[in-house]
Amino acid sequence: MAYEAKVLDTIEREKIKVIRFVWIGNDGVIRAKASTAKYLKSHITRGIGIAKGIQSFNALDHLVLDGSFGAPAKEFQIYPDLHTFMILPYAKNSARFICELLNPDFEPSSTDARAFLRRIISQSKEMGFLPMAAGELEYFLTKRDESGNIVPQNNEKYGTVTQYDLANDVIQDWLDTFEKMGLDIERVISEYGGAQYEITIRYTDALTAADNVLTFKDAAKGVALNHGYSTTFLPKPFPGGAGSGMHFHISLWDLNGKNNLFYSESDEYFLSDTAKYFVGGIMTHLKGLCAVCAPNPNSYKRLVPHSWAPAHCIWGVDNRAAAIRIPTRVKGDESEPTRIEFRLPDGTANPYFALGLILACGLEGIKKKIEPPEPIHIEPGDLMDDDLEKKGIEYLPRTLGEALAEFKKDAFFKEIMGDFGFNEFYKVRMSEWKEYYSVVTDWELKNYRDTF
Repeated sequence: MAYEAKVLDTIEREKIKVIRFVWIGNDGVIRAKASTAKYLKSHITRGIGIAKGIQSFNALDHLVLDGSFGAPAKEFQIYPDLHTFMILPYAKNSARFICELLNPDFEPSSTDARAFLRRIISQSKEMGFLPMAAGELEYFLTKRDESGNIVPQNNEKYGTVTQYDLANDVIQDWLDTFEKMGLDIERVISEYGGAQYEITIRYTDALTAADNVLTFKDAAKGVALNHGYSTTFLPKPFPGGAGSGMHFHISLWDLNGKNNLFYSESDEYFLSDTAKYFVGGIMTHLKGLCAVCAPNPNSYKRLVPHSWAPAHCIWGVDNRAAAIRIPTRVKGDESEPTRIEFRLPDGTANPYFALGLILACGLEGIKKKIEPPEPIHIEPGDLMDDDLEKKGIEYLPRTLGEALAEFKKDAFFKEIMGDFGFNEFYKVRMSEWKEYYSVVTDWELKNYRDTF
């Protein structure tokens, strides 16, 4: 109650009028309903009702035909985590809570991703591990050209100082906003694509790390809009251009947060057995993870050879073609930075489901002491398929349809998500895949119509 009083006092003192109750559903879209300041106390206590059908919506705003929720369904309560309260610097007289979807009895919905991640974190702590993570997001700053097409804000090359200059006002506003919203930003990188940026958030506990991804994506777009631009986290937004990922850096610590349990001084790569088993668990379920971490049809335009993104089922040390990369450690500072970088996810993923299932797979590897395969130190895209087969290197799924088939085939995901939560997520993702593959593209018509 003391924290609630503090929030309400801030609302009154700062003259906040609109308070957004924000969540991310099965579709991966950041959505919100808003309370006015006058009725906020009631909404904090009871939440805001919303039709359960929202969890059967896909990112196209189409209701999934075989989903469990439709017009006759009851309501969820969008229930706030008071400790996520933030004033929105980019939206006048506005604030937000990050929320979860609860059933009418105020128990978490089995379809809610944030509640799912909290459950996995609890399981990790029961095993003696405090999961720490950080998001590293790539995205484009975009504008409309004279014809109304969405294009990059600039066309500079990788790492040029000019790319910083051309977006300096926006970058400065981003950093001011992120700081005010509690994000600890380590680096701002001018990436491979024109007007493509990568911003690294400092690692923290896993739930806060996922919350930080939501905050970051929402704020980045809000700030850009105020400058007459927008942002896109779509993995492959421009044909022939660079792809954008959402890399997760992950480590397990003791429950006091003092010792990094992924670190071993005696190992060639400074990896403990715990870290190796964690990698082994992820590698065991890697193909199915694609459906959650790369859940959009467009995701698979990024996951191709020679793209600096993973296209094969491998892990390696400093290999940016790998799904799991073990980053370089600076001499004399090996312990704290020891971590895995999971390079598969992109910005269309629900960060709570993605991080929750990555952790669940890794923890399963620790429980079962799953040894990872040998690390790969080459670019598999340089090899012919026969050579890949000889080395035992397999491709990742090459379409969302293939990924969903792997997700459904792997019983672990249904076991960890629960039958209902698994099925509803699967239906939403499959609905988008069906809509995508039924479309006749301009490429097909241009290349085949006259020929046949």
